[in-house]
Parts: sequence; structure tokens; C-alpha cells
Amino acid sequence: MKSLVEQQKINFKHLAMRVFDADKLVLSQSTPYQVIAQFKQTRVRFYASENKRYKEPLVFVAPLAINMDIYDLYPYRSLVKHFQESGFDVYLVDWGKLTYKNYQINFLSFIDNFIPKCIEAIQQHSKSEKISLHGWSMAGIFVTLYTARHQPSVVKNLVVLGSPIDSYASGYIGKLYKTLAYLTNRNPTIKDYIYNRLPKLMIHSPGFLNSLGFKLLDPKGWIDGNIQLLKNLDNLKLVQEDATLSHFLNNMIDYPGGVNQDMLFNV
Repeated sequence: MKSLVEQQKINFKHLAMRVFDADKLVLSQSTPYQVIAQFKQTRVRFYASENKRYKEPLVFVAPLAINMDIYDLYPYRSLVKHFQESGFDVYLVDWGKLTYKNYQINFLSFIDNFIPKCIEAIQQHSKSEKISLHGWSMAGIFVTLYTARHQPSVVKNLVVLGSPIDSYASGYIGKLYKTLAYLTNRNPTIKDYIYNRLPKLMIHSPGFLNSLGFKLLDPKGWIDGNIQLLKNLDNLKLVQEDATLSHFLNNMIDYPGGVNQDMLFNV
């Protein structure tokens, strides 16, 4: 009986920490880095390798909506740390916290302006003309278009993962875009109004909606995760991992209206 009471005390303590003090449980972004360039809200992070084996740096370009937790999620499961320890100098392009003030930003803003500035800063800092460029999700589109449009000779290796090259095939969101495009293309007047006259601010997507939409892609997985947490409250590591993942999912960033407009009509 005493052992059971002690166990329940531990469970209650961990549950209270998870509910009321979750930020102290978060394990993400523990790998040290240096900011080597900043353009408005955009920052270029540098993770130096202690055992550098490759001349060309590895450059991660982050997709929109997410925060940087995902690149350095846990100390023992970190993308930047893995490649850093494998001998790469790693750079991460962090777009910062986009808000309604950035609603005009579109695809060309990234491809023709933001990414070229970041790559130039990385080339100067690394003293390497060539780079390996990595993008997943929407960032995969960014790096593909950037490479084709600007610097095919500079990008030694191009890595594209999970990107909606066919955006209409991107699950429920892709089906929504396809339906909207079909309906608007049937009526040139409506298409002209939405693309040329509808204020981009009206189709700007705030971060909390992006978080909700991400969870709705797999509601069963989200529910199962919470059930597993309640079943394993005695395991502090699991509680920390749950808090860390929730911190990532609950703190998504805005999609600018201009990007949403391009996703609907141009990509």
C-alpha cells in the first residue's frame, strides 16, 4: 500500500508539472549555436562541428509555420547535432516569428530575396563557395526553385524531403487547395478578384490555426499520445518528451497571405 501511495504521489507531481509548469520540461534547442547573420526577423544559425570532415557546409532551410524545435528536438534525437557530430558545419535558416505585419510576403520574397541573402552570408562565413542545401515540406519547394533560378553551380548537393511538389496531393489540405482552385478557375471574374483584389491580409493564416490544422491531420494520433502520457506519468523522460513535442505543435507560426495565395494559384 505504501509503495502504491508513493507511486501516485510521483504521478501527481509529474502531471502537475506537465499541466502547470510545462516550459521547464521542454528539452528542445539545447545544442549551442551562433547567429552569424540577421535580416529583419530572419536569422542564420551556425552549429560548428568539432570534428569537421567536409569542406562544404550543410544548410538547412526551415519551412514556414514551424518553430526551430524540430531541428533540435531532444539532446539525444537532434538533426543538427547528428550532422554536426558527423563532421558537417551546419547552418540553419530560421525565418523567425512571422506575424500579420508580414502578410505581403510571397514565394518570390523567399526565392529572390531572403534565401540569396542567407546563402551569401553562409558562403562568406564558411569560406566555401559550394554548399549542400536541405529543405523539407514547403522549404523543399523553396530550395528547389532557388537552386534552379539562381545558383545551380553553387549547390553541390540538393536534399528535398516530403515536399508538396504536387501540392494537390498533400492530404486534406491539398484537396482543399484543389477544390478552391477548381471553383475559382471556372469563373475568371472570381479568380481575378481573389488573386488581384482580395487583400492578402484576409487569407493570412495565424499560427494557432496552423497548430490546429496540423493536429486535425491525425486526431487519433494526438488522442493516443495523451492517453499514453496518462498511462506513463511515472516516467519523467516520457513526460518531458510529451511536453517538448507539445511545445513544438502548440507554437506554430503564421503563414503569410501572399504565400497562401501562391500555394493556391501558382504552385
